[in-house]
Amino acid sequence: MLCLFFNQFWLLLMYLGFKLNFCFSKQPIRQCCTLLAWMFFLSPSVHAAWFGGNCPDATESAKPEWVKQGFNAHQSGFRIGFGEARYHKNASYQNLLDEAENRAREDIANSVQVEVTSVTDIATRLDETTQSSQYSQQTHSTLKSRSHVDLPGLPIANKWQDADSCTVYVQVRIAELLLQKVLKKTQAESYNKEAGDTAKPIKSRVLSIREAIAITKRHKFGEIQGSKTSAQLLSQYQQRFNELKEIAKRNNHAIFVINQTSDQNTHALHPLKQALKLSLPGSFEVNKPCTTSSTCLRLANDTPANYASIAKVEMNLVKQNGFWLGQFTVELSRWDLSNNHLEETSGKLMVPVMNRHKHSLTLEKAMTKWLKANGQKLTVFITDAHK
Repeated sequence: MLCLFFNQFWLLLMYLGFKLNFCFSKQPIRQCCTLLAWMFFLSPSVHAAWFGGNCPDATESAKPEWVKQGFNAHQSGFRIGFGEARYHKNASYQNLLDEAENRAREDIANSVQVEVTSVTDIATRLDETTQSSQYSQQTHSTLKSRSHVDLPGLPIANKWQDADSCTVYVQVRIAELLLQKVLKKTQAESYNKEAGDTAKPIKSRVLSIREAIAITKRHKFGEIQGSKTSAQLLSQYQQRFNELKEIAKRNNHAIFVINQTSDQNTHALHPLKQALKLSLPGSFEVNKPCTTSSTCLRLANDTPANYASIAKVEMNLVKQNGFWLGQFTVELSRWDLSNNHLEETSGKLMVPVMNRHKHSLTLEKAMTKWLKANGQKLTVFITDAHK
């Protein structure tokens, strides 16, 4: 080792002597050459190779085959991770070993990140339970997000330090069967995270937590080092599922009233809204405007509701013989949001209105007259919802 050191040192001096002689013969670039020479000597890798650096105890040996293979190494039944840590100033062997080990673990984690981006089951279930392709596609894209794989403690399979450069190489591995179990656990945790995202529709959150529960029931996650058992995770996921069910129960029936009249006195529509709320438990108003049944349904599908009732209110007026007259119309419809199916419609329920002065034909007066004339039909519409 000592002979090799002096032999290499002598060759370097000869090489630098030639370069410096050339540089100093060129006065304008003498300082540049001197600086380059010092930079070469003071670089961490050269310093480590020539002066021992921080690995004087490293045993000189031929580079192992697994180091030559690097990131391309393969072993049947295992997933291989490779990492290296190059020498840097004041780095101990343990520092370099830890750095290389972490990079080897990251190598495995990065190789399987895409594999846990699995949303096929959720997308398929949505396609089976709703004919709203827009809602299905929206949920599919929302749930399609990557998840980082949290690997258990992996033992070092191989390690080697280059005696010349002090670079440390590490190889770790994990059995494919155990890795698949880790991936399934990561999937379940990813679905659980989606279920906790309050910005997402309640339906997709419920589907997510159901998926997390289904995955956890099929696997024994307690076999993963440092992991919660499947029973512990199931208890956690079931609690979230119960919470989401309560939210859905309190928000079962979405109410919309589309006011297409010129009178924007929303208080006048209050009796109609209250009547619709009596039709099903868990009724609530969606505080977002919609002007058509289709836009109302899109808004309803973003809520926890299972049903939606839509009332479309119109008042068409014309002036004849000095009088304003026309028809005040209310059309009621109820929808099953699991498939956006129209369950029931009242058709257009009309009542005539007339007055010499147009400003006297208010929404409040027209609504009061309509309720008296069509109260029985409104009751039938509400009663049918309980059947």
